[in-house]
Amino acid sequence: MKYSIKNIISLFCVVIICLSCYIPVNALENESDSGLLVSEYGLVDLGFRPNIPELPITSGTPSAIPARFDPREDNAVTQVKDQGNTGACWVFGAIATFESAVYKYTGLKENYSEEALRYISSNQMNRFFGSSDIGSYVKDPNEALHHIVALSYLTRRNNPCGSNINWIAPNNTADIGYNTINQLDSDDLLSFEDSYANNNIADVKYINFDFQNVKKNIIDHGGVNTEFCANEYYVNLSKGSFNNREEVKSKYHAIELVGWDDNYSKYNFNSNCIPNNNGAFLFKNSWGTNWGDNGYGWISYEDVTLNGYSDANIIDSVDKVSKNEYMLSYDYLPPVDEMSYEFAPNEDSVCMANVYDISEFAQDYGTINKVTFYTKSIGAFYKVYIVPLSGDNYSMPSMSDLGSIKAMGTVNSEGYITADFSSPYTFNENADKIAVIVKFTVDRDETESIVLVKESLCADYYNPITYPKESFNYTNGVWRDISNGEICNVGNFCIRPTLVRRTPITQNSTLSSNGLIYSGSDVTVNLNLNGNLLYRITENGNTILFEDNQFVRTENSVTFKSSYLSSLGENQYKNIVFEFTDGENQTLKIAHEKYLPDVSISGKVAVGQTISADLGGFSDSEKTFQWQSSSDGTSWSNISNATNSTYTITSGDFLKYLRVNVNTMGSPNSGYPQGKFSPASDNKVVLYGDANLDGTIDIKDKTTIQRYLAGIRELTVEQFVAADVDGDGIVDIKDVNLISHYCAGNIQSFPVETN
Repeated sequence: MKYSIKNIISLFCVVIICLSCYIPVNALENESDSGLLVSEYGLVDLGFRPNIPELPITSGTPSAIPARFDPREDNAVTQVKDQGNTGACWVFGAIATFESAVYKYTGLKENYSEEALRYISSNQMNRFFGSSDIGSYVKDPNEALHHIVALSYLTRRNNPCGSNINWIAPNNTADIGYNTINQLDSDDLLSFEDSYANNNIADVKYINFDFQNVKKNIIDHGGVNTEFCANEYYVNLSKGSFNNREEVKSKYHAIELVGWDDNYSKYNFNSNCIPNNNGAFLFKNSWGTNWGDNGYGWISYEDVTLNGYSDANIIDSVDKVSKNEYMLSYDYLPPVDEMSYEFAPNEDSVCMANVYDISEFAQDYGTINKVTFYTKSIGAFYKVYIVPLSGDNYSMPSMSDLGSIKAMGTVNSEGYITADFSSPYTFNENADKIAVIVKFTVDRDETESIVLVKESLCADYYNPITYPKESFNYTNGVWRDISNGEICNVGNFCIRPTLVRRTPITQNSTLSSNGLIYSGSDVTVNLNLNGNLLYRITENGNTILFEDNQFVRTENSVTFKSSYLSSLGENQYKNIVFEFTDGENQTLKIAHEKYLPDVSISGKVAVGQTISADLGGFSDSEKTFQWQSSSDGTSWSNISNATNSTYTITSGDFLKYLRVNVNTMGSPNSGYPQGKFSPASDNKVVLYGDANLDGTIDIKDKTTIQRYLAGIRELTVEQFVAADVDGDGIVDIKDVNLISHYCAGNIQSFPVETN
């Protein structure tokens, strides 16, 4: 690699700064509070300078930003951690911002592993595995680096350290605890394909450090990752308050800004350096909870090492880490090596491309659904293409042979962009190679050049390996191999397509119940994850629920707090949607406890009559019905096809009791699920006119009634109901005459049947 004089000077400065970053902080000077800052600073200036977007010109009244915002008051923060006596603040600041973004976008409080990140970006990988096929870091894991290294790792989910190591990133602290990885051997490290988290970063943006803009981004994205000078001379240790003087210029401590207070008193700062005005940002530190305000600190708005500094980024979105996806990429380096291209006459586009051999994946994977890439070309319009290639002597395609556009958009800020395809790119099982091309087009009236960025670091930190025909740029009508056809260390472009399996390898997760009743207490549902991870919980699939506010969880259960469910009225329920890293969503319905009213039967219990289940005025919606019959009132059987709220009695029910079983199916009028039986009918089923209950209507029925009227015999309940054919509640001579007319064929039915 050829270095310019500017490169050499920058490299020399980096080394000097790096060496100066590991000086331990001693007892505070001129500080009324005694104690130590237990940290070695851990941020190196790599010469990285992001392209910062201008603030948008807004019309009308801007959105109101409160004078004070502290997420701790809403329990909306993840735990404070301790980097110990290492230069790992760059790791902790990035992970803290990642955890905040995950909480903002998914509602889950995760604990991601700093150890995995600082280990992968160190010389320990070579110690265990030897030389990597994509290069490796040469720095000690305790040494300082920069947050752009962390972002490279957090945006790349699988094999972030070479194809010979099965490592899925990021990892959870439960799998890889801090300062524990040196206790593992190479077999343990190879097994990290079974250790993975539920999220990685999809989009990262560098933002303009206008204070109102920073505040808005904290609210929208959970936190802002940045740096400042943690000079011990200007700190009020008990409050963790910093305000640095003009002569302090270096910035070498990474933090996450999480809040602010416009009225934070200037007298909370060290008497050596009192600001002119009140106001400070709240930051989450990595020096443990015994430091500052339970691990949090305050930086004055007037702090010269923060004010006006632009190296601040936010995580704009996160992605599921799916076991059914595989991301292709070269290297795991930060994109710091810029290549500027001026446009030729009549040209307004520049392309960058990575070529991948997918032959070893084509049997298991069949589509590409998105591409992640890095750019600093603010204002450019991008288009993503996938072009199939074949053989080792392939030629890159002409601009007229790029095929259909798979994704497109406008670059609003420097950073990582994940472009989801409008329709997946499909390849067959015999596929060979693909070129993944990102084409940038600009307005020539506004710019005459475009900058492409390679993933590369100098040899003091990393030994990159770039092979021929991996990365290409297209300018002035020509494709160029950026390696110049030789194995070298120029670095690759960051263009990472995601492959999707032809057949999913995971099963659906399930819930222990899909319906539960809220009765004033917490409600718990158990999870059978089936190898997946919980990704998000929402109400009705759109409103995110937040851990420690609406619910708490263990590895295999979720408990919804009564304080969240107490808003349920008697006629309401909540549809809770569980989303997992793979498989289908599962829905839990939690209904307010309200028992079904007593169920009764209304109508005449006689052959040909229709009876109804009476729910005391409650709706039939979302309930099931099952009518039953019994000869003795004790043993009951379901009546076939009798599953409506009404039932028309047949001759098969003659001399049997009837009842109905009602079950709720998630009705808003009742708890879920509940079931209730009606009492048995007051009498067995009769046939009107059949007073002797022999199943027919004839002269013998007249005789039975006449003997009753003469006082010679009694009638049972069923006989009395059958004999009262005029429906007046009395059995008399009128009923005898009606039965005579029926037997003679003068009438076809009795008045009781139609009254």
